[in-house]
Amino acid sequence: MEIPFLHRLALLITTLAIILSAVSGIFRRVREADTTRYERIAENMLHQSVISACEQPPFLPEIVRMPGYPAFLAGVKAIAGEGDYKIIFAQSLLHGLTTLALFWLAFALFGSMRLSLFTQLAWAFYPYAFLYATTLMSETLSAAALTLGLTGLVVYWRTGMRRFLMLSCVGFIAGAYTRPNLWIVPPFLFFLALCFKSIRNQFTLRPLGVICLVVGLSLAPWVARNYLTFGKILIGSENYLGNNLCQSSVQFRFSLAEIASYCGETTENSKNWLNECDWRRNLAQDEEFKERAFVQLREHFVSFSLYSLLRPFRIWVSYNLDNRAPTAGVRTVETIAGAITLAGFPFFICGLYLLVKRAEHGWVLAATCVAISATHLVVVAMGRYSMSVRPMYVLAVVYALFESSKILHRTGPERNSRSMAT
Repeated sequence: MEIPFLHRLALLITTLAIILSAVSGIFRRVREADTTRYERIAENMLHQSVISACEQPPFLPEIVRMPGYPAFLAGVKAIAGEGDYKIIFAQSLLHGLTTLALFWLAFALFGSMRLSLFTQLAWAFYPYAFLYATTLMSETLSAAALTLGLTGLVVYWRTGMRRFLMLSCVGFIAGAYTRPNLWIVPPFLFFLALCFKSIRNQFTLRPLGVICLVVGLSLAPWVARNYLTFGKILIGSENYLGNNLCQSSVQFRFSLAEIASYCGETTENSKNWLNECDWRRNLAQDEEFKERAFVQLREHFVSFSLYSLLRPFRIWVSYNLDNRAPTAGVRTVETIAGAITLAGFPFFICGLYLLVKRAEHGWVLAATCVAISATHLVVVAMGRYSMSVRPMYVLAVVYALFESSKILHRTGPERNSRSMAT
């Protein structure tokens, strides 16, 4: 059976996305501070069959990181062996998968092959997308997982084929096990479907209910493990609320060095505390950070509340490709990509509005962006925290640009006709 030309074009863009990311990885391989902990957990998964970040016995249980990305690293190491580039190549394949999934998501939403191809092309060459695939962090995996989850859901609504509902479940489960705040997306969508009459129907609620049930059951062993081990109900991970709150309480008033000093990450008694594997010690340290945060909140509650409104904005318009020692070339790319992202933000907001108003199932994408943004109203906000839903940013921007071009195209002939009449 011959593949239609436009479908071949979509596969070509996917291939180019993989090649671009893989070639970039030859020249740029970034290991962030969190990379070491992820790799320790992956090594222990492979060789000790435990989820632990400890380098030597006793292998105390991990409480900070979700096991999804370490499991991905362990799988790559088991299949292809050691080596950073092998992981980067696997992440390049994930980048290509996200690109292809975004094409089908756009097509299911709008029914326009042209708009879908432009959306796919925009994500394939979006600097933060293909360059972050060269960073040994969980963002590329989480973006692929969430995009697959949303694509499967929307395509299921369009076609009624159960295999797409299964794909959606797999995507949401992978996302929930990769990033600690992605589990909130399915129940939030289900809650909105219950509340709003315009989208409340059996065909909408049933698949969302199935997804919530399946994701919940898949997370049950993780929640039970956390409760039995740490005595706490953790759906995601600990994520150290005290440290996060401490940083967010001074984020817009202190420099990065001052934040690190005040929140204890460079003091003698807690140096590199986040890389320690003793969860009891870390929880005790986190309580100290929580007390420091409350001191700041009492003294600067008004400014903190005002800055809280900016944090969701910050995760969309700010981004660092390398937090440690970026080169001049990386800084140049960051500046260009940051300018593109900032210029696209008004179109992003317009695109979300248009998705809700004009696309039949577009509310799902808008609600997902709102849910992830809301999780950063209080805790510290960084640009990379939106990477999971950044494909939706690109889709919304492209959609808004397409709709704007239609308006300009319609008004152009009208102006010409009026000038001819006069």
